Order: sequence, then structure tokens, then C-alpha cells
Amino acid sequence: MITLSLIGIGTGNLDHVTLAAVRALNSADVILLPRKGDAKSDLLDLRRLLCERLLEAPVTTNIVEFDLPSRDDGRNDYLGAVDDWHAAIASVWAQLIDQHLPNGGRVGMLVWGDPSLLTAACVSPSG
Repeated sequence: MITLSLIGIGTGNLDHVTLAAVRALNSADVILLPRKGDAKSDLLDLRRLLCERLLEAPVTTNIVEFDLPSRDDGRNDYLGAVDDWHAAIASVWAQLIDQHLPNGGRVGMLVWGDPSLLTAACVSPSG
């Protein structure tokens, strides 16, 4: 079984990350960090910094960076393009989880927003 934790990091300020978020981060077997291109590289840099500062030594968590698929902005069907983009992102996540946790485990994703929120969902590996 895969447990996916969406770990709220607020605005990314270290002082605003809750203890619950730190515990979730440290309990993850794999943390997925999306690369969103050069224009948004600061977002990845901040997520890296949070992992560097908040993961307890010795670090046994596998931090996996991946390229986030791009949305096709040239399509006339905006909603269809967004749906396809979301499906492409979900597919990348599923592939990474299958690759790095073939026998199950805990996945963490750092998400912007209310640092008091910590959501976990359990899913079965696909395959």
C-alpha cells in the first residue's frame, strides 16, 4: 500500500511549518519535488531548502526531483488542455511512485498553503 501525504508548507517560511508537517516529512520514504522550469526554479530551491533543514539526520528519505509536464497553451480548448495536463501530471506521479516504492511505502509532497493542513490518502500500487 502507498500512503501519500500532502504536506502543507504555507508560504515556505521555515518558521511557519508545523510540527505535524515536520513529522510527516520525516516519515516519508520518498519525497517528490517538481521542477517547473527555469522561470520557477526558486520554488524548487525553497522545497530543497525545507528538506535540507527539516529532515532529521541521518537522512534515509529518498528525495526525487522530476520535470512537471507543461500545459499546451496553444490549444483552443482550454478546459481540455487543463484536463490533459492534470492527467499527464498524475501519470508522472504514478510512474515515480511505482519506480521508487514498488512494494509500497510513504510518499510526501510539499504543497503551498495552510501549514496546518496535512492530508493523507492510501492507494494501492498499480502493478
